[in-house]
Amino acid sequence: MSVDQQIPMRQPPPTDVADYHPLSGAAVVGLILGILAPTAMLHPLMWLLPAAGVAVNLLALRQIAHNAPHMLGRKAAWAGLLLSLCFGTAGVSEWLVQRALIRREAREAALTWFSHLADDQPHLAYWMTTFPPYQPADANAASEFYRDNPEQLEAFVERPPVRTLLALGRKARVHYYGTDGQGPIDDRYQIYQVYAVTHEEAGEKKTFFVGLELQRFTLRDGQTAWRVASATDDVVPEESAQPQGGDSPTPPSRGA
Repeated sequence: MSVDQQIPMRQPPPTDVADYHPLSGAAVVGLILGILAPTAMLHPLMWLLPAAGVAVNLLALRQIAHNAPHMLGRKAAWAGLLLSLCFGTAGVSEWLVQRALIRREAREAALTWFSHLADDQPHLAYWMTTFPPYQPADANAASEFYRDNPEQLEAFVERPPVRTLLALGRKARVHYYGTDGQGPIDDRYQIYQVYAVTHEEAGEKKTFFVGLELQRFTLRDGQTAWRVASATDDVVPEESAQPQGGDSPTPPSRGA
């Protein structure tokens, strides 16, 4: 049989060759970002991961839709998008709730401080200005310590807001006004709050504002403690702001 008479090799029909479907690289990256999204619960800086995950996965879905049906990765992109949205939202929500709870704790500590001054117990109010590890064990210990070390207490009661609040006593009505900044600093959590103090003078109501810098410490046993780091009465809040409710208008009476 001559070469010209040889039977040609049978070529497979096109249907015998599987079509090639590329995998979207953006979908792979988006899925990885979605898997890492739970780290958003650890720190606000980590919110960048779920935010990037949302952007990349949306890009992947658009890319896959544009190249349909030849590109793979739709399920991976959807999974990465849902993970990024869920944990990103959870991280922000937890952060907001935690800040609100800390503000509430700070208000309770501040009202306790005001209450000690209203009840003419400056030694207990001063006790709250010391660092928690060095605070007296209880109210009786505080009384004994400052009775033996009067110079510290004398300097405290001469401070302008303290002297004024002691003079007003139970006549002062204290309202929480607002929070002007909060966040962690070194080994503590710091928050600055403003309180409106209203009293009557010659039949006329007068109000001045006290700014408190409060610090929240986490002790070795896991418990938390608050310190009133500073108090000033030269605060001038914005005129458009209004006192916020929810607090007792007069600090509750607390025994020694």
